Amino acid sequence: MDTGWQGAFRARDFFGPYEERIVLEQKDTEVNGPHQGGWVRTPSGEDWFLHFQQRGAYGRVVHLQPMRWGSDSWPVIGDEGAPVAVHRRPDLPPQSAAAPATDDDFPGGRFGRQWQWTANPPPLSASLERGDPHDVWATQHSGDGLRLSCVRTADAHDLRRLPHVLTQRLPGTPSAVEVELELHGEEPGARAGLAVLGDAFSWIGLQRGTDGTVHLVHRFAEAVAERERDAAHPPARPARKGPPAHRDRRRRPLPLHLRRRRRPAPLGPRLHRHPVAWVGALLGLFALAPDGPGQAGAATFTHFRISNL
Repeated sequence: MDTGWQGAFRARDFFGPYEERIVLEQKDTEVNGPHQGGWVRTPSGEDWFLHFQQRGAYGRVVHLQPMRWGSDSWPVIGDEGAPVAVHRRPDLPPQSAAAPATDDDFPGGRFGRQWQWTANPPPLSASLERGDPHDVWATQHSGDGLRLSCVRTADAHDLRRLPHVLTQRLPGTPSAVEVELELHGEEPGARAGLAVLGDAFSWIGLQRGTDGTVHLVHRFAEAVAERERDAAHPPARPARKGPPAHRDRRRRPLPLHLRRRRRPAPLGPRLHRHPVAWVGALLGLFALAPDGPGQAGAATFTHFRISNL
């Protein structure tokens, strides 16, 4: 929820009567709707409060607030009930800074734990046990790189309907995303790319044309649209390195960019932030082909990188 506040209730008896008080709210800060939190007491006896903030495309971001007890025995959270952006750390044993993994070279065709499919993958089949790599969405191999099968689907026009998009969360700060991509599928209409996926989506990648050539394409769909459409017409010459997807400091997705030489060039319109309900938007890698018989080939992704802007 974008709005809300944290309430506290207390009573002498489990069945009441209860007193209530708002103990944390936005006030004049940039932390909207701070609530649905939890009180934590450290081994040294310090009290802290964890809560979330709904940040549009970034989803629900967790905050840690200092907490103490007032003279009236009510909890006092943050700065007299307002969230604080900076505070000393809890009194805990020293530990090195850590953050969730983002980058991936996909060694042996395996992806890191930061990734997840948009739906459960199919079970291993008898043909997979015989070594057929096209009965699964991602194929393990001896080299580096994520090899995704171009899964045939009748929903190629809408990435939101597909179960085989490999996704990870957006980073919580303005950033650029890059990945190298090679399309091996020879089927006309086979495609693969990098997507920003939410109620609306946008992707940029490679697609096999009816004449057999590979084209660099950029497509998107608004939240109300049932099909994707072209956002721009980049050069027909295919490129291996995918363009970065950017987000600005106001949490709005910027246009996808095509990297030409050393400077990225804007490509297509701005995609306004449209998270998937409360979970936020996702970065995704995919490969697909139009519905039909037989195998449609694969695509290889390498050198996935997220860098701060």
